[in-house]
Amino acid sequence: MFFSQTHREALASLINGVDWGFGFQVLVAQPGMGKTTLLLNLLSRFQDKAHTAFLFQPQISPTELLQSLLSELGVNSQATSIRTLCEDLNLFLLGAANANKRVVIILDEAQNLDFTSLEMLRQLSNFETSDSKLMNVILAGQPQLLKNLSAPEQQQLQQRISAIGRLSPLSVDETSLYIVHRLNTAGQGGQTLFPASVIHDIWQNSQGIPRNINRLCLNAMLLAFTQRLKQISNSILREAIRDLDPNYVFSQMQLGDQRTTAVATRETLVLPRTPAPPVFAPSTTLHIEEGSIAASKSSIPLVVGAVEDAVSGANLEFASKEKPFQPMRENTKVVTSTRALQTSISAPVRPNAPRALPQNRSGGLASASKRAKQRSFSRLWFNALLTMVVMAVLLWLVIERAASNSWPQPQRAGPGQFISSSSAVSNSDPQESNGAVAPAPIVTIYFEEDSAIIASQSRGTLDAVPDMLASNPELDLVLEGHTDDSGPEAYNLDLSNRRSLAVRDALTKDLHVSPERLKVAGLGSAQPLQSNATASGRAYNRRVEIRVVERRPNSK
Repeated sequence: MFFSQTHREALASLINGVDWGFGFQVLVAQPGMGKTTLLLNLLSRFQDKAHTAFLFQPQISPTELLQSLLSELGVNSQATSIRTLCEDLNLFLLGAANANKRVVIILDEAQNLDFTSLEMLRQLSNFETSDSKLMNVILAGQPQLLKNLSAPEQQQLQQRISAIGRLSPLSVDETSLYIVHRLNTAGQGGQTLFPASVIHDIWQNSQGIPRNINRLCLNAMLLAFTQRLKQISNSILREAIRDLDPNYVFSQMQLGDQRTTAVATRETLVLPRTPAPPVFAPSTTLHIEEGSIAASKSSIPLVVGAVEDAVSGANLEFASKEKPFQPMRENTKVVTSTRALQTSISAPVRPNAPRALPQNRSGGLASASKRAKQRSFSRLWFNALLTMVVMAVLLWLVIERAASNSWPQPQRAGPGQFISSSSAVSNSDPQESNGAVAPAPIVTIYFEEDSAIIASQSRGTLDAVPDMLASNPELDLVLEGHTDDSGPEAYNLDLSNRRSLAVRDALTKDLHVSPERLKVAGLGSAQPLQSNATASGRAYNRRVEIRVVERRPNSK
């Protein structure tokens, strides 16, 4: 097992508490910090000299809690009443004390214990002799456990807690040592698989939580293996981070669906072009007397032009007026089409050659007219739809350009987002008038639970701050740190201060903002944005708000 500084301190505190006979101890950590692994390591150290019980599903009734506890300790009790169960537990504890063996009980995920179960545990702490406690109880859970224990109705249980331990996220150096430890445990050694720059990015994106570090390293190594690479690069790591981001994967799925829909729509709208059938107009005919077919070739353009003029005029009424075909006698006029005329002119014709009979074109013309109307109607709708799409895109571009050239009213952003502005800010100082409302923040940075580390995706939101200060030398910034109401208020005040200082350090060290233009304040949980009753509300309240204020006359 890898031990960071806080892991070593927490384990040493728990071991001393068991050796010295503490009644209650508390261990708090964020998910993924190795809390359960640490507790199992603790139990292995007392396996031979103590009776141990490990309960990892404590969200049960007091009766079921006692039954599970006796079962873990190896006591076969069939009782169903709390009184009888407590008597059976007391007999077991006295027997263990006579055998000079301790009883260590660990309840993991203790933030899920309700009031009645916590009260039952408090009553169990009364099992003691004149000189020592009969059992050691360790409550382990997430930061919500501290909030539950700080409730007024839990005051008696608070007084019985002898020590509170906490596991903090790994630093960047500890992250490097942790990765090396895991690789050596797996049998890899000697080769530098993760360069220093990649380890720093892993630390930023994992927020120093070992479980997140494991996920990033595993996926990065799998990607490198598929590409036959022997070292993890920053590009490989970024791809692994994207593959583990549900929001990114979901957005890519939506983008793929939109592209598929667009292709299907385009294929539906674009009609195949087919060559138009020839259209003949009987109203424009050429009468050729028998024996006068030897016309000159110079007359062909005139005939073709006459046919084209008739077609372009769309004179389609002939279909209903044309007379039915009748056999032609000798020495009568032959009606031919332009194509027949061209053929007859290009080839010699004998005087007694049989004459070509005219064909009835009314049916073909009606069908051609119908298809022409359908194509015209389809092109009309397609052009109208295309025009609407182009106008919508142009309108959106105009609105975006107008919005980018104006200073919008600051808005609240959700966790993982930010609202920033870069134009002029009001010069009025809201603190100079009584009862004035504080200016809205120009940037809001959100934090993970019980963390003062700025997430990598939030650091980019601070890039616009130096330019804004450079263009407004009469303004300063106030960095207000806030927390949710998890944990005691004294701890929340300290955490809010650390968050404000983290933002100040990012502005001064990374973006070279003068510290004289930054004021830091930690307000704890006194000013929530939303209700702390829900997880989403608490996420909005874990933040640092950057506000602009007018510089005092004596400011430098």
